[in-house]
Amino acid sequence: MAAAPLLGRAVTKLGIPAVVARAEALSFADASFDVVTGAQMWHWVSLDTAVPEVLRVLRPGGHLAVWWNEAAATGQAWFDAQEALIEAANPAYRRGYRVRDRGAELAAAGWPGPVTRWATSWERQLDVPLYLRWLRSKSYVQEARDTEALVAAVEAVLVEQFPDGVVTEPFDLTTSFGRAAFGMLATFARLEADLTSDRTVAALQAARERGTVL
Repeated sequence: MAAAPLLGRAVTKLGIPAVVARAEALSFADASFDVVTGAQMWHWVSLDTAVPEVLRVLRPGGHLAVWWNEAAATGQAWFDAQEALIEAANPAYRRGYRVRDRGAELAAAGWPGPVTRWATSWERQLDVPLYLRWLRSKSYVQEARDTEALVAAVEAVLVEQFPDGVVTEPFDLTTSFGRAAFGMLATFARLEADLTSDRTVAALQAARERGTVL
């Protein structure tokens, strides 16, 4: 799998355990996890197989959270021009192909509980060469009739639309929580509260050691 080298670097750099597996065939025992997450990948899986697998490895009351960062630049001249160029170069590509009702899809695949959707917005700034490097990594760009011609055409658009050489691209981050979704949010909130408490205690102790009167 292409993910194996990336996971290898994560294991080496961060010292975290990692397993390469498909969502449709998870190599874990039943009831192994409280939370299963999927970032920028859930649209690739076969839901009819992946949903039962996720339910199998979750403990009772466990949570599934899947999310995507989607470009939210529709209506901006540069982005509309880029999308038109990609569609012309790759007939299989259609803009907005990942915009779907995730909750309905999960329910249709057998998810047993309600699905809650959460969204926020953000933006990034990349110089043109870095943006093109990112664009070139996309599968629909690699599958274009002529990838180099497509990238060159997009570059011409970017140079014209961003004379300072920096692309500003807005995004929507959307997350679908399955089952006890807000229980997971509460868990994260409790963790942050605990960390804040620990940091406060450590700061007070350090102040006392410096002789500060509190």
